[in-house]
Amino acid sequence: MAVDGTKVWVAIEWPVVERWLGSRASDTDAVRDELNERRLEIERTFEAHVFAHGLPLSREVTLTLDDFEDRAGGR
Repeated sequence: MAVDGTKVWVAIEWPVVERWLGSRASDTDAVRDELNERRLEIERTFEAHVFAHGLPLSREVTLTLDDFEDRAGGR
């Protein structure tokens, strides 16, 4: 992803993937498909994270389960 033209490395913690996929989390094709399907949600969660916390100098952001739950209103 990019912020003001600067590339940012975005990682998603494994518990997020496990929540989304359950027992299918070990299937790499299922993980890839799920990430593609949730791309807009991931982008919006990233934007909310940067808005709330700022962009670290390292240009690396790790999205956690809390980031996704906070953005969804505590779902």
